[in-house]
Amino acid sequence: MNRTQLAAAIGIGGAMVSKLARRSMPTDSVELADRWRRCHLAPGRMKGMRIDAVKPSPRQPAAEISQ
Repeated sequence: MNRTQLAAAIGIGGAMVSKLARRSMPTDSVELADRWRRCHLAPGRMKGMRIDAVKPSPRQPAAEISQ
């Protein structure tokens, strides 16, 4: 498995795979790379776990609330 395939499987960019590989992330298995990321990265630093990745619930506009 090359780094491009690993990046696609994890859902991150190829440059991020290279950056994390320099920090000792295994690149031979998706499962090992995913486990390494969960152990070594803060939850807010992983795609899908960031606060901005969570969709806010739809709210009523302020004009409707005041009526």
